[in-house]
Amino acid sequence: KQWYQRRVRGMGYRSIAFNLVVDANKVFIKNQLKIDIPELRVTENPTNMRILRRLTIVVSDSNHIRAFNSPLLRKFDIVAVQPKTEDLLNQCVARCNNNIQILSLDLTRPLPYRLKHSHLQPCQLNNVYVEVCYVSAIKDSATCRNIVSNCRDINWVSRSRGLLVSSGAEDPLFVRGPYDVMNLMT
Repeated sequence: KQWYQRRVRGMGYRSIAFNLVVDANKVFIKNQLKIDIPELRVTENPTNMRILRRLTIVVSDSNHIRAFNSPLLRKFDIVAVQPKTEDLLNQCVARCNNNIQILSLDLTRPLPYRLKHSHLQPCQLNNVYVEVCYVSAIKDSATCRNIVSNCRDINWVSRSRGLLVSSGAEDPLFVRGPYDVMNLMT
């Protein structure tokens, strides 16, 4: 982890978020959110980076949206939601509260629905950001086309407001500097 921190710090970043992705089907038990939170131990932080804990909940059923009010979410610095369908997207956006900061969409495939301004406008009003992960665009050219196409649609629909670009990289070799990311996203 220290090598990862040093590499990212050398590129000019000052914060890093370690992401835990969970499928709501596996952690939603008896209408309660049950997550085993891995302990993030930072014994040394030689780079003085701000280290955050992030939770991404993949939602595939409307019953799981009730979990957004769980007190368990307060243990994470950042909480993201990734809906699978348009109906779930509408419900997630309608129930955005102070616990959810990021709306994460799977941009590696063509979206199964057409995005509209009405989908993202409530996010902008509630300070919920729409996330674009660029790591898949670097790894595969076919996936890159899908990401570029979906990003263009999101940019058009959101009117270039409320977008968040993240790496989503598990390997520090796929993290790009800020100027590279700006070039990739234009």
